[in-house]
Amino acid sequence: MFAYSDVDYAGSLDMSTTSCTIFMGPNLISWSSKKQPTVSNSPTIVENQASAYTIIETLWIHYVLVELGVVLHHPVKVLCDNISNVYIAANPILYEHSKHVKVDYHYV
Repeated sequence: MFAYSDVDYAGSLDMSTTSCTIFMGPNLISWSSKKQPTVSNSPTIVENQASAYTIIETLWIHYVLVELGVVLHHPVKVLCDNISNVYIAANPILYEHSKHVKVDYHYV
């Protein structure tokens, strides 16, 4: 199982749009697209919120599959397209300079 997370940052004058798709093998099993509830002036924050939302959706689907008796033998991969988000996740020194994304970072 794997998931994609993406954001249309500032595509609307009001808010950014978050979208996520979740696949089991080659099959799309869930997708969503919605406006983010908060306005942000940083694309890193917006992408991090989208990643956290995608992981929440993926966990919910995982729990449903467990209830149905489906066992996943591999960890779920969540893919995003923001390089700054990837750098923050991989480098703890960068994380110290981005405490404004602390809650979503720890959830991810």
